[in-house]
Amino acid sequence: MKSFFKHIVLVAGISILCASCDDKLNIPPVGSLPSDGYFSTPAHIEEGIRGVYSKLTGVEVNHYATLSEMRSDNIWVDPNPNATRDASELAHYRVGPTFGSFSSAWSGWYSVIYNANSVLSNIDAVTFANEDIKKQFKGELLFLRAYAHFELVRLFGDVPLVDRVLGATEASQLKQTAGIDIIKNLVIPDLKEAINAIPYRSNMLSGDGANAASEFRADKFAAQAMLARVYMTVIGFPFNDASYKTEAKNLLQSIVQYGKTNGYWAPSATEWKKMFTTDREAQNKYFIFSLQHSASSGNTFAFSTCGSALSVEYLPTQATNDRWNGNSMTPAYVEASLRYEYQSTNDERGAFCVLDTMNPIGSYLGYSNRETTFTAGSTSFTAYEASLLTKWVPYEAKRTSVGVTFSDLDLGGGWPMNFPVIRLEDMMLLYAELLVESNVADAMALVNEIRERAGVAARPTSCSTAEALDYIKMERKLELLGEGVRWFDEIRYGEWKTKTIEMFNRYINSSNTGHKLTVSTVSILDGKYLCPIPQSEMEAVPGLYVQNADWE
Repeated sequence: MKSFFKHIVLVAGISILCASCDDKLNIPPVGSLPSDGYFSTPAHIEEGIRGVYSKLTGVEVNHYATLSEMRSDNIWVDPNPNATRDASELAHYRVGPTFGSFSSAWSGWYSVIYNANSVLSNIDAVTFANEDIKKQFKGELLFLRAYAHFELVRLFGDVPLVDRVLGATEASQLKQTAGIDIIKNLVIPDLKEAINAIPYRSNMLSGDGANAASEFRADKFAAQAMLARVYMTVIGFPFNDASYKTEAKNLLQSIVQYGKTNGYWAPSATEWKKMFTTDREAQNKYFIFSLQHSASSGNTFAFSTCGSALSVEYLPTQATNDRWNGNSMTPAYVEASLRYEYQSTNDERGAFCVLDTMNPIGSYLGYSNRETTFTAGSTSFTAYEASLLTKWVPYEAKRTSVGVTFSDLDLGGGWPMNFPVIRLEDMMLLYAELLVESNVADAMALVNEIRERAGVAARPTSCSTAEALDYIKMERKLELLGEGVRWFDEIRYGEWKTKTIEMFNRYINSSNTGHKLTVSTVSILDGKYLCPIPQSEMEAVPGLYVQNADWE
């Protein structure tokens, strides 16, 4: 696997991919451009930008599924699957710095940064007939560079800050920068500049001056929402910088207001469900920022978050490859207490996104589940122990139930489901977290608006601040399940270790024999909320990097 240093040196050989996900641009090597360079026209710059966007699809499953959702208390990963599975090794703290997903995430996000910097380094020399387009393009690149640095900090903590194209000598000497300094000195300034440079979606332009709203690239609203997420991260653990609360609160208030008045709120349960089918119109309408997928390539989240082989009624009609018969399925299940929360309240979100059993059909054996009594502290509850997360599996019956028409015969390997990096509901609940400190009733009104749409009873509005915050945290779990949010929530709440141990204890104390292992929590050391610096990076230039605590 390429080290950071090797990747810098080899950036000259990286081809920037076209955002269609189907074709590659045969661009001359970025680091050895002729004197006039490849990026000599607005069209070339735009191709470069689309290439940077395309890099994001290479990190989404690893980042948002493997390294986020699978480590959270939303998901119970079978500790003793039928073979060695990466998610099982990771979720049960049996991995080290050589684990492949760490290297993949590191190199994937730095690939975004390298390519963004390459285009940025050329854009000023290109003449645009419309300077507003040039301004927008620079803003998009700054957004992408900030986004990648932010995710690297959330995963690894202190990492190299790369704000320009580097030569081999400089790269070999570039040490880590403190994560908080990267956020304050690059991520926040880049996002603020992006907000000022990029218009809202309806006014986005392509290089030839045509309206680009239908491409659903990062617009002003996406940059504002990403900045709000950054602020909330800095406010929480491990940074604990409350000085950003006022800015965060004001920004989130404006985001919620804009989102509701400009169509980002799905007004009914049916509209909400459409977002998690093949209805790309609904996805692009309601997602603030998403990673786009075509019918020819599809979204592989189904293979990474559904813990069983799927029987034929849940498959694309022409599906024959191994990914669908369970050989590549991750042994991961909706955690029992979360499944119970959906089930006990008849939550429409759970009914639509969680599958408890499958009937045998032909050669497919089906899937059996069972209800088990779990103990959480002094409370016992009965719930399905191994339900499947099918949020990313828009099988035919699900589509039909909400009136979505789509032919599986058009597929090339997976359903064209865009992945929502940020949704309005996320922003509403972040705003509620801050509102709860001064106005519990208004905070709970936001929670109850989401719950009412899901067909579940409202939470009390006259509760204490602590109770309200617990309700908000639970609503984030229920609403954002499977979207790679919960693990980072647990970290910023300072609860990741406590919640992980509580989940382990629920399964240890249950009568479950199929997916339980007597789990030791000795390996859950305080520093393991971060990923380790990949071993290949540590060895590339010995002594250059410092390994994260408890991963030495």
